[in-house]
Amino acid sequence: MKRISKIFFSIVSALVFAIGCSEVDKLSERVESLEGRVTALETLTSTLNDNIVALQKLAGGSTINNVALKDGVYTITLSNGETLTINQGAVGVANAPIMSIDSKGYWMVDYGKGAEYILVGGEKVKAVGSNGVTPKFSVDKEGYWTVSYDGGTTYARVKDEAGNPVKAVVDGSSAQDSFFDDVKYENGVLTIVPKGGEPLVVPVISSFLCAVKDAADVQVFSYGQTRTYNVEQKGVASAIVTAPEGWTAILTDTQLSITAPAGTKATIADSSTDVSILAISTQGLATVAKVRVMVEGGTVVVNPSATVTFTSADASSATFEVSVSDVTGWKYICQAASEPAPSAETLAASGTESTTGTVVVEGLAAETEYVLYVLPYNGETLGAIASATGKTTAATVVDYPGLYGKYMKGEDVVICGVPINKTTHPDANYISAESEDKTIKAGVNFVAPDANALFSTVELPMPLYVAGNTEGTRSPIKTDGQIKLASATDTQNTFAMENVDLTAENITTNYLIANWYDFAIEKISIANCGITLPDNKSLIYVNKDRPVNAFSMTDSDVKVSQTDASKNINMIQTTETYTMTEVNFTNNVFWSPADVKGFNLLLNRKVTAANLTVSHNTLVNLYPAASYAFCQVNDMTAGNISNNLFYLVNYTASANDTYTGIVREMDGACPDELYETFVKNYAIYGDSVPTKKMKVGQNSNIGQIFNKKKVDSAEIFDYEDGSANFDLVNGIFKPKNASYGAQR
Repeated sequence: MKRISKIFFSIVSALVFAIGCSEVDKLSERVESLEGRVTALETLTSTLNDNIVALQKLAGGSTINNVALKDGVYTITLSNGETLTINQGAVGVANAPIMSIDSKGYWMVDYGKGAEYILVGGEKVKAVGSNGVTPKFSVDKEGYWTVSYDGGTTYARVKDEAGNPVKAVVDGSSAQDSFFDDVKYENGVLTIVPKGGEPLVVPVISSFLCAVKDAADVQVFSYGQTRTYNVEQKGVASAIVTAPEGWTAILTDTQLSITAPAGTKATIADSSTDVSILAISTQGLATVAKVRVMVEGGTVVVNPSATVTFTSADASSATFEVSVSDVTGWKYICQAASEPAPSAETLAASGTESTTGTVVVEGLAAETEYVLYVLPYNGETLGAIASATGKTTAATVVDYPGLYGKYMKGEDVVICGVPINKTTHPDANYISAESEDKTIKAGVNFVAPDANALFSTVELPMPLYVAGNTEGTRSPIKTDGQIKLASATDTQNTFAMENVDLTAENITTNYLIANWYDFAIEKISIANCGITLPDNKSLIYVNKDRPVNAFSMTDSDVKVSQTDASKNINMIQTTETYTMTEVNFTNNVFWSPADVKGFNLLLNRKVTAANLTVSHNTLVNLYPAASYAFCQVNDMTAGNISNNLFYLVNYTASANDTYTGIVREMDGACPDELYETFVKNYAIYGDSVPTKKMKVGQNSNIGQIFNKKKVDSAEIFDYEDGSANFDLVNGIFKPKNASYGAQR
């Protein structure tokens, strides 16, 4: 019949077992002990199970003929004569889960942290419909809840979401509660308001009844025997009687006559089933009254059967509907259609047990045919295997943006000159504004411009690649501590960062980036990055046990804090000589809004630079410490120190009236021929060119450098007030002559 309200109810199977008032006093004396409470639960679980059955049938569409209330117990007579009971009063002696049924008819359970689906074999359990399963609760001897989904044949302990068994007995004094917030019958309507659920409103149709009297149990016949049962009918417009093969059933207004089959071999196979009356009311309602019949001494042969229907699929899952009859259970296997079909023995031994009518199989390959094989059984009797075939859809192609999109399509993505693809690096971390976790991870990281990603304080194993996802756009990334590069071996230790705008917070150490273990870093590469060094902090520090074999910084902008403390891009602290294969600073801007004394690009008097490149860089308001150069090395054997531009208006005071060099070699072994190749370096001073000027090499007068006053260098910078090409606050310095400084 049609429901007046939405059929959605919860069965609060906790603290709920109704009993009569006279029994409450007796029970209360016993529940003070654990053993007494367990005994009480074992006795009273039948009431709980009766309530579950009643609500399940009412939600499933059964028609009510009559409702009677006595001692807090509602006796409900259905239109087929079947009676149900609902108990509103209760004694609380339990700590049980809350059962419910969702709007689609599936069982759910709440262990105190929100409702979740009951799963058997990984699948939802149907509560209503032809495949509906009725949970049956009990309590084991140790006081834990148990539940059966096969009519009481087997029981298993109820588990909470953490997988722990749920205690049924309350440790403490018994509590009192009610099964429902409200149950009432008035004006021809039964209203049940479950705890935490929506009301179930069922009209009572007292004018419609078709009930067979005195036939509640299985009726046992002799072969050929005829038995007559009284039938009460009200408001029945028409009725259809059906009987199993070999049986005869005749219905009159007041009687149902049933005759068992003759004792022949042909009829023995169908000797136990239902005689059914389908009654239709004058209002168009329907009910079914049944009499379960069986031939005495007959051999009952069950016939478990199943029907499988493919209903839907996506790229990785397929859904099938399974209908069964005359079964105690069934198992299934889903496999590709190209594989051999499983035998009944294989299904029985390896199939997945199920009780629900809907099977969702996940983890499938896209655009592939799959077959669901179902084996129904009744006890040890196996039915015929049923099957259905379905095909998954094509995989949904997500068109990711930028570099990550190229990576996902299998294309090469170059980060600081290193090709990255799915073959070289099968996994990558994409951080977008929608990402829940926005921290940089070991491996490859692509960061969207609006993601606001984070370097955390955890150690990051190398190789480590971090790239802004949009080429030419710097993605903001913050740190909440020092960036700890974890060099766990002697190989594959590289760190590359490109298209990033890095700012630092909460840095308590002197250096922003550090090698965390005693292994060499093969190379650190920084390209097209903006870096703001925090106050009194340098960029990179390594010691003699943790060297950097190669370093490259290109196309980047580094803002240095205004302080007299020493600042270094690379500080290598060692007393032992070693060789760096590459040191490269190309097309970078290093600046401070005001003078910074003691600034170095590379500070290590024991390093021999096999190739030292300082080319097309702009340095503004930055001065090496007295007797130091911008690059302090033991020696260099090759390189390019050219096309750099320096703005040093307080040179004499800030450099302590000493000669300053772009590079200083401690042993002075670099040949003059190499210095002669270093050309077009330009230094701009304030009102006058100092006597002790900038040199290309602090230990050499060879190498080209032009030293000029600010007023004589208009061909280099546009100093006019309001010019957007020379901005000390924002670090914008656009030379007029492309031969000098960083090009932007």
